[in-house]
Amino acid sequence: GPFAGQIRSGAFDPNAPAGTQGTVYRTRSLVVVINLAGQVPAQIEVSHSDGTQGTYTPAVTGLGLADIKTSVFLPLAVNTVKTPDQNGQPQDELLYWTNKIFESDNSANNWDPSSGILPPGADNVTALGFAPNTSDQFYVGTQQGRVFITLNNGGDGFPLRNAGLPARRVNGFAVDPSNPSVAYALFDGFNVGGGHVFRTTDGGSPWTDISSNLPDVPAYAMAIDPRPLPGFTGERLYLGTGVGVFVSTDNGATWKQLGIHRNADGTTVQTLPNVPVLDLQFNANFEELVAATQGRGAFAISTQVIGPRVIASTPGTPVLPGINAITVTFNEPVDPRSFTAAQVSARGPNGPIQVLGVKDLDPVNHLTFQVSFATQATDGIYSLTIGPNVRDFLGNAMDQNNNGINGEMSDAFNMQFTINTTDNGRFITGAYHDLLNRSADTFGFLNFLSERTQDYHLGRSPRRRDFQHQPAPAARSFLPVLREPAEPRRQLGRNPALAQCHAPGCDRGGRARRHGRFRRVLPDRLRRHGSRLCE
Repeated sequence: GPFAGQIRSGAFDPNAPAGTQGTVYRTRSLVVVINLAGQVPAQIEVSHSDGTQGTYTPAVTGLGLADIKTSVFLPLAVNTVKTPDQNGQPQDELLYWTNKIFESDNSANNWDPSSGILPPGADNVTALGFAPNTSDQFYVGTQQGRVFITLNNGGDGFPLRNAGLPARRVNGFAVDPSNPSVAYALFDGFNVGGGHVFRTTDGGSPWTDISSNLPDVPAYAMAIDPRPLPGFTGERLYLGTGVGVFVSTDNGATWKQLGIHRNADGTTVQTLPNVPVLDLQFNANFEELVAATQGRGAFAISTQVIGPRVIASTPGTPVLPGINAITVTFNEPVDPRSFTAAQVSARGPNGPIQVLGVKDLDPVNHLTFQVSFATQATDGIYSLTIGPNVRDFLGNAMDQNNNGINGEMSDAFNMQFTINTTDNGRFITGAYHDLLNRSADTFGFLNFLSERTQDYHLGRSPRRRDFQHQPAPAARSFLPVLREPAEPRRQLGRNPALAQCHAPGCDRGGRARRHGRFRRVLPDRLRRHGSRLCE
């Protein structure tokens, strides 16, 4: 309705039996509205029936509603993790603001003040945030850009912690689910010449601008996937801005727009309009991100767009003659139908080698495969190339170079092994790596020898260097690929092709669908899986 405020879903209870209906909280702006029944609607209402019409009841016990300072979308925050009450029952923890901060730790049955008058003066609170998995650590942001943080439910007086932050409206917070001291503050403003996303690693003292290459538009919401990509330490940060959704996998050093699909002919399709995204909700079980936009409805996109990458291969050291197969292991399940001999090329000292076939050694998880070829006996270096059109069960081609674009020629995996009829090669390789105190691998040794050989032929003195592991490849951002809309939800498991949706109260199921483009989401699905929209 025209006087609606924020809508929030209660935290997911992993122990709830199948079919349990979700909890939904909704707020109203402070305008006296007489509905058809002649009643004044409550400032906060709660439904324990997935938000079904007619199931909302008032949830204002303990709130000082007469002290409310503003009537424009008063902020409401719900902890993303349920906390047990004194009887061990899981409850939602909520924050609300009138002219002070109120907290409820029993799903809005009662509210208690956590602060005195906050903020002082004419400033208003515009954003509230929780530290998940940590009790009573709250973040408060205001219209004037001030940030107050308490580490103990207000016992420290909500000290001001805004060193390094701009004096602009705070639109939201996101706190690392695995580290409550790591938080992100999101700021308003178009073409202001300053940052919109700031990060702290110690609870707000100080903040660092990580806006990097983001457009100079407001940042409204952030969802965090704390699981780093293989080979990277950065979390996946999904950011809702004034012009769509962006993603970073390197702690905000770089950002890429999400929802841009690149076709095989090089053209691109944008599957999310350039509109303000006011809220984001991420569900790791479904590998899905839901975006609530201003005026264009809600969209969802699969975040399972990594694409297969080879993360291990054998042999890794020189071998005796007679080898006729190698094995490779991928970072995610691979569709065996896409991994055939046509996706493999091999060469040896005598030229091309015939590839005989590919065998799935892990028919349950589909992670490890064997590539067989004609038996080889000649001493020398052998090279194999795999891909790039080996695909996972969702249709993602390989992304070996981690640049966010699947199926490029540079996404093929290249490996080498050596045949040596004596023990010399194996001995030297092992000794070389013993000096480095690490496991032996042929690739490092071959690189070492090739550099020294090049120095010799060019008449240069050998270069001094420290032997080190190769650095991790450049960080990548996720970009989705095309999929058909309006297919069933799924939960990715060990075999994604057979996954089902098991969200409480969700009657949708079916095979895992192809993914990639943002699709519009109906409000009833938002209530099931968690997001916020204005009514």
